[in-house]
Amino acid sequence: MTESQRLEFAQLYEKIINKDATQQEVAEFEKQVMNDPEALKLYQGISLQHSYLNCSKGRDTLDTPQSRKTKKTRSLITVITTYTAVAAAITLGAIILFQTDKPPSQSLANQPAYAKISDTSLAQWGQCTLPTEILKQLSHGSLELLEGTATLTFDSGAVVTLEAPAEIEIISSMKANVKYGRVVAEVPESAVGFRLDAPDMEIKDLGTVFAVSVNKNSGVSQVDVLDGEVEIFHEYSQDRKLLTTKQRATTNQEANSIGYSTSSEITNGEAVTKADKQTLTELSTSEGEGGHATIISNDAGTHLHSHLLLAKHAAVHSGKHKYSRKFYLKFDLNTLKDKNFNGVKLELTQVRSPYGFASFVPDCEFRIYALNDGAQELWDPENLNWKNAPGNLVDSGSLISPYDATLIGTFTIPRGQQAGLCSIKSEELSKLIKQDTNGTLTLIVTRKTRGKRVTGLVHAFAGNNTPSVNPPTLIFTTEK
Repeated sequence: MTESQRLEFAQLYEKIINKDATQQEVAEFEKQVMNDPEALKLYQGISLQHSYLNCSKGRDTLDTPQSRKTKKTRSLITVITTYTAVAAAITLGAIILFQTDKPPSQSLANQPAYAKISDTSLAQWGQCTLPTEILKQLSHGSLELLEGTATLTFDSGAVVTLEAPAEIEIISSMKANVKYGRVVAEVPESAVGFRLDAPDMEIKDLGTVFAVSVNKNSGVSQVDVLDGEVEIFHEYSQDRKLLTTKQRATTNQEANSIGYSTSSEITNGEAVTKADKQTLTELSTSEGEGGHATIISNDAGTHLHSHLLLAKHAAVHSGKHKYSRKFYLKFDLNTLKDKNFNGVKLELTQVRSPYGFASFVPDCEFRIYALNDGAQELWDPENLNWKNAPGNLVDSGSLISPYDATLIGTFTIPRGQQAGLCSIKSEELSKLIKQDTNGTLTLIVTRKTRGKRVTGLVHAFAGNNTPSVNPPTLIFTTEK
């Protein structure tokens, strides 16, 4: 992007947040953010600055016509100031938005900096020897996460996400130790050789995405390779092995040994430990004849994403709820060998959305419906749309026909949360699966909560082809 393009981008952002932009301008803005990494970084910087302005100054002014005019002027000045700072950072080689190799901060002048906390979601911290502020440079030390998720970006390029409860010790830009909990690492080519060790297992990346889990109580460690290859070395058995995609290694504390399993045996987290009283079986939309599709109220294909499932109850604009979205999930129950289960849970992975602004939505409630058993479950993911989707009420941005589907549960995503795990456990869902006659289960997900503005956030969830995260999954529990 040239300097003039960056200024135009900042000015268009200001038009959007002040509701002065046309639908075409909004669409062009979203397309640019999705397709241009530099535009995405600039958007993140400007929106962060704008959010700070709203929090620290916006509430100090009475809501009058004159004050709103003043706020708008101040906001524009802030955006232009932000743009100027970004341009200066590029010119001087500083590291605010466009440079990843950062020098150590002045407060850590005598200590090398290895990483920073690049993102959090509802994070609550425990005993930490390192600062927990976003973008603060981190040296050698530990972080304990009690709630939420936190993503660390290492100077080497490795990206590590903690899923609470978890504790990690940063050793260098190429090494960290998982003390307990679940930690996921995504390692680019620049950081091949990055190590994310467990207490009794060395785990060396060879260009991959993998997860490390350590049971705090039993000390059992496991590594799951989600994509690519890792090399593991077990200290007690002196066993060294190369693991590839969908393979797992699990330590045995009692026998001082290590075991290996295939993707068909991999479930979730610590489900394989002897202390558990349940076994788990998983079924995702990617298995068998399963599938999924997002439908949009005005069938605008430019506002859909091939790798994501989207949900939005759009604000009414000119008497219409433009760009509302719902998504359909199809599970192939024929691949479920045993229906003698005690309970079932649906898990959806929320991911960062390329559409809209989180500032314009409150806490959002979502509804999950199960389509009635019958011929209408034979829908085709490739040809599903707003008008032909079974059970869809075309005049509503959130409702499904009560004659065609059953409401089985709800969940809520807090305002501002951009990523995380969403789930419901439903007795009604268990009943419907056990009574199924055609081997197919269709679930429909809608957002009940309406956005405040047309440019409000579109919530996004991982689909079958979303990199590095699980697709929609049913988890069945069976007592041993």
